[in-house]
Amino acid sequence: MTHKLYPAEYKTKSGDVLHLSSWYHNHKDKYEVDTELLAELEENSLNKFLFHENMAEVYNYLFDGMDGFDVVKSIHKKYDVTPLNHHDFMKMGLEVFRIVYSYYALKIRSHSNFVDIGFIQKNDLLPTGVCRAIRKEVESFPLRINKNEKNLLINHKNSILYKVFMEDDEIKQEVFHAIGLHVDSEWENNSFVQRIHKDSEGHLKEPDGFDTQCRTHSDIFSPSLKWWYFPDDVTTDHGPLWYCPESAYPTHEMLNYWWMETCKITSEKWNIPSWKEPSHSEGSLRISEEELNAFGFKMIPFKVPANTLIITNVHGWHRRGIQTDGFVRNAIHGSIRCEPFATEMFIDVHY
Repeated sequence: MTHKLYPAEYKTKSGDVLHLSSWYHNHKDKYEVDTELLAELEENSLNKFLFHENMAEVYNYLFDGMDGFDVVKSIHKKYDVTPLNHHDFMKMGLEVFRIVYSYYALKIRSHSNFVDIGFIQKNDLLPTGVCRAIRKEVESFPLRINKNEKNLLINHKNSILYKVFMEDDEIKQEVFHAIGLHVDSEWENNSFVQRIHKDSEGHLKEPDGFDTQCRTHSDIFSPSLKWWYFPDDVTTDHGPLWYCPESAYPTHEMLNYWWMETCKITSEKWNIPSWKEPSHSEGSLRISEEELNAFGFKMIPFKVPANTLIITNVHGWHRRGIQTDGFVRNAIHGSIRCEPFATEMFIDVHY
């Protein structure tokens, strides 16, 4: 098995953590926040045992202990409940607070490149014969993009797929190590055979027929994981996954974008471009290529050889590539959307 961390031109953030106080300091003209005091309050933000107490303390300081903390610290992503639908609180940086503290929680749990680069790539994952058997078995499944009873691996106990992905631990542990959590129920309920073709069931089409998954987007405000095992080569014709390295790291630019967009979403005065809706207001933000370029980011396609595992943090910007007619992109696919501020079940694994 070979381990490809990321393309050579992408560098890590050297383990640096962007603190909430530095974001507020950069916006000191907008807020009456004592950033020195805030920095002192944040000192325990990366302490596993004091994290939740610290998060509540900082929340109470920034937002005057307003009601709704149970919602703020939940996985709820739609801007449809108080205080997430409150424009004044978004202007005060409420979603920035959630993003930064969910990143702190991930930083406590995980030491992998999933944290800052946003993805892990492992080539030559399984023995050649096993990969060949998986490829053959996958071909017997229906063309479908999302999960159902027919393509969930948990329902195919006599298959090689069940043995490799359900009974054996190797791939499951690779994924769990990335996000720093053991989440067996998520694994069992969300691992399935995905076969993407223009005639596949499950395409999410916009009114003009365009596939919404081909628009660059973030799934949610917090670290969230999706993984693919590709038993076949993936080329441009297959419509590969495109990903923006380092875009899951909370830079000032990315935090500013989320702040700006959530202020627009919760304001009655702003008109969101139609191509961003309704996903934008549902917490799965969209972004244009021009906006990404302005931040200095570059999307890369995962054109990968057969027998490759890709693990991505889908808080980062990503999209599905446009597929050439007649091609099928086969994969074993799964997702893990954990509690955004979980700090338990820490796994001390270094990639």
